[in-house]
Amino acid sequence: MRALRVLSVSALLLCLVLPGPAQAQGRRRRGRGKSGQRQKDKGPRVSSLATIYLRQGRPLRKVSVREAGHDVVKYKERGRSTQEIKAERVREIRFLRAPGHYSSGLSKYRAGQFEKAAEAFALARSTAPEKSWVWPFSTYWLGQSKLMAGDAAGAAKEFQALLSKHAEHFLAPAALYGLGQAQSAQGKASQAEATFAKLDEGYGDYWRARAALGAGDAALAAKNATKARGHYQKAEGRASRYPEIRQAAQVGIGKSYVLSKAYDRAIEYFEGIINSSGSDPEVAAHAWVGKGDCLYAKAEAKRGDPALLKQALIAYQTCSVRYAGVPEAYPKALYQAGRIYERLGLAKLAEAQRRELKTRCPSTSWAAKLK
Repeated sequence: MRALRVLSVSALLLCLVLPGPAQAQGRRRRGRGKSGQRQKDKGPRVSSLATIYLRQGRPLRKVSVREAGHDVVKYKERGRSTQEIKAERVREIRFLRAPGHYSSGLSKYRAGQFEKAAEAFALARSTAPEKSWVWPFSTYWLGQSKLMAGDAAGAAKEFQALLSKHAEHFLAPAALYGLGQAQSAQGKASQAEATFAKLDEGYGDYWRARAALGAGDAALAAKNATKARGHYQKAEGRASRYPEIRQAAQVGIGKSYVLSKAYDRAIEYFEGIINSSGSDPEVAAHAWVGKGDCLYAKAEAKRGDPALLKQALIAYQTCSVRYAGVPEAYPKALYQAGRIYERLGLAKLAEAQRRELKTRCPSTSWAAKLK
């Protein structure tokens, strides 16, 4: 679930902002001094041209992003004056001409190659033009990559660096959320809860809902089912306008029942999400894995009951086939399917699952379990 939010948060923030000084001055002729001699190049220019994707409504295509704060995003369409929109209405700002290392990092991140992604983002940051969008965005994705690769301490360091240098940036709430996740992964539940609480004020309703979701994850990681369920229920109540958060909270409630060993009640939650129309694909993937976990636990309680193991296998395989690539859910589904095939005496099928896991998700904690 942690990485779900990580990825759900990831899918929400492929954002690039802040134009270079040269663009703010208009299209004046560059590269010539008073004497007409070409001046030395001060480094690569970074375009602010982007497409802004909204949570609701049509995207704003090929606009120049002039400013991106945690409260508003300012942009300019060709031939029009500068306009602004509330930051919480923005789902994604996709930069159209990103530097090579940055683009490479995003590609590797999407492919699940988190360690290589971290290397690419570090290179992008080290060559970032001064005052461009590249430094804060590279730092954020460097933190995300380290978090997904299992380096929670390293991730926390990157998120803190971003917050200390760009506290009012569009990415500030996302960095706070990532920091809370990293603290939770290090077993620092109380610190994580305090970090998520900072999102309750000043960042809008969207981040208030995500704050409760993150606090639920932290409590769940600390094995406190009752506290986790309370946070998830709060997130569900706050997310009336954000169905993906509401559904993720419902998955969290189901997982809290798994932790309490109330498997039948948990399955009810997971099946409710699976059977609902318009479920977010990533949330649905975690619901299938949650259902598989319940059935697997019930099989264990009955000394490896083959019928229940097969039902669990169906749930895991549904996730790995329908939702291949979803962080955390997909690699876990492959790992668990491999275990079940092995227990059922189907060694070749078990090996096929392990091979796919090592090939498609090499940097995940689930692949590390195979070593």
